[in-house]
Amino acid sequence: MSIYRFILFTLGLLLGYKVALGSWHSLVYVYVGEWRAPASVRTLKDYAAVPARALKLPIEDQMLGDATMTSKDGFLNVRLGHPLHKERDGMRRFACGTFGQPGTFDQIEIVFEGLGISESGHSPRLLVAVPCRASHSMGRLADISIPIQDIREQVGNRRRDTEIQITDPQSMLIGLSDLTYVWPEQWVLKSVRLLSTREPSLTLSISAEKWRHNGAKQISFNWKNVTRP
Repeated sequence: MSIYRFILFTLGLLLGYKVALGSWHSLVYVYVGEWRAPASVRTLKDYAAVPARALKLPIEDQMLGDATMTSKDGFLNVRLGHPLHKERDGMRRFACGTFGQPGTFDQIEIVFEGLGISESGHSPRLLVAVPCRASHSMGRLADISIPIQDIREQVGNRRRDTEIQITDPQSMLIGLSDLTYVWPEQWVLKSVRLLSTREPSLTLSISAEKWRHNGAKQISFNWKNVTRP
């Protein structure tokens, strides 16, 4: 083979590799089935496609990088990314349950802080705890629908710390602390924590404030804007 043909052959391989990457959208496939199952019985249904970049992104970016909050009919819908994390055995796995298989964590807590109002140096806080599970897209967690308007109506003018158990449209525990007579309008995401009820010592905490120090957007909502028509 002449040098000229070798160069053309090499360029063809590189072009084909680039086209292949574009065609597969740089996806990797993660096994989400039963880990003890032999490879011979595994099927395509046991694998989930995720962007290859997720393997390189920090947990904070995986969860908060594309986070969104929308409101409708008095509910605040929070959508977070579903991170791949490295476990003790060095394997990367989805943090929460997928395809009926349990994840490392089974609970998620998100904490919001009210802005512009404080008492004795403490700002009002809203904690939302729900089961942690993946959405159909696998790369995202199932939406967390917080009944903002109902919470405000139930709390009324109480200033003491309050817990509210919600069952519809999903099971969740609401915790409010450091309330004042004035209800904050603007609330900002303070932190996210993943927990395991099977192994209480196993947690994964993410500080949204620390994440914002890297130039990321602030994730917040206005309480008054989350109202029913």
